[in-house]
Amino acid sequence: MEEPELPLDIGFEPWSSVSGFKGKATYSDEAKRDIKRAAEQEINQDVIGMANIDSMYTSGKILDKFAYIAYVTHFILNDDDLTGKILPKIKEAIEIFAQNKQKYPLVYDTAWKGLISSAEPAADFGNSNYNDHHFHYGYHIHAIALVAKIDQSFDKGEWLKENNNLVGDYVITLLRDIANPSTDDKYFPQSRAFDWFHGHSFAHGIFASGDGKDEESSSEDYHFAYGTKLLGQVIGDGDIEARANLMLAIMRRSMNMHMLFSDDNKIQPKRFIKNKVAGITFENKVDFATYFGRGTISDEWIHGIHMLPITPISSYIRKPSFVKEEWDQKLGRIVDQIPDGWKGILILNAALFDPKYSWNWFSRDDWDDRLIDNGMSRTWSLAYIAGIGGSD
Repeated sequence: MEEPELPLDIGFEPWSSVSGFKGKATYSDEAKRDIKRAAEQEINQDVIGMANIDSMYTSGKILDKFAYIAYVTHFILNDDDLTGKILPKIKEAIEIFAQNKQKYPLVYDTAWKGLISSAEPAADFGNSNYNDHHFHYGYHIHAIALVAKIDQSFDKGEWLKENNNLVGDYVITLLRDIANPSTDDKYFPQSRAFDWFHGHSFAHGIFASGDGKDEESSSEDYHFAYGTKLLGQVIGDGDIEARANLMLAIMRRSMNMHMLFSDDNKIQPKRFIKNKVAGITFENKVDFATYFGRGTISDEWIHGIHMLPITPISSYIRKPSFVKEEWDQKLGRIVDQIPDGWKGILILNAALFDPKYSWNWFSRDDWDDRLIDNGMSRTWSLAYIAGIGGSD
């Protein structure tokens, strides 16, 4: 029970295990011009209106999207004007949730000891019945870590501590709900989401299920752990960061055995390996499906739900050889036909083995916002791809 390849060197900056990546993100002037053009368009969107909606999950994706745009304008473009326009808006949007003034405020449940939505049990993917908490809160935690990182060098670095530690208390409470490490915490159970012996989290809450607990999105699982890692870094808590590094290393091993299938996989049945991804992993079965369908064209939703969002940790989990196999065998032949935001997800994922292909698609002149997910930005996509060598 040892994990020797912890992601100790992966932080906020773009990172990839693809051959040709030099270990540090670098940008040409031409790439920065393309990224800036995208940022100038996207910072004008209604951040607060888009984020303050009736879903902790979707709002988290929106907050994360704009937090990444702010990260790019500050750390990659070094543009104080753009950062000064987007950062206050994303802070204000996050503070709505930190003040618990969103459309469905969170409440504390004394029965199961958790932080749940006040919406109906079936709403927001079942949040009030404990479905998907690590997915939902992982986006919020990651967004807050990004904004706090920017705030440290752009503003006074006091954002997490202002207003009686409002945002800081909020983000730690989210973390306690999904990844509390201590048996001494009388308000939250220990490690609600992540199962240290299965090697991944379970998204299933307290709904009855004949096939046991399950998880659909491997990528949103490790995104929660990655956000936890970055939060630990930005607040200087080495214990939080160390636990997240260990979770990520365990996920990397487990997911490449049970959820992401390279051709040489020896765990799953040979016929099932040809699917390349698990779909939904239950305790009692594996179902090549999603809870919301298979896809508009083929099975792109089943594949895409194991990709989003693409961040520096994605390439640590999703190895270039696997991503290329999945593309060659399943996705390359259908991607041009996909008419919606799943297309952008698949093409950004392709950067994990062919960043130049992805760069050419995201940097083209005839851009269409309808072809990227609502939690994606063209700004971060271009910045990530260029940073790992796609624009060279």
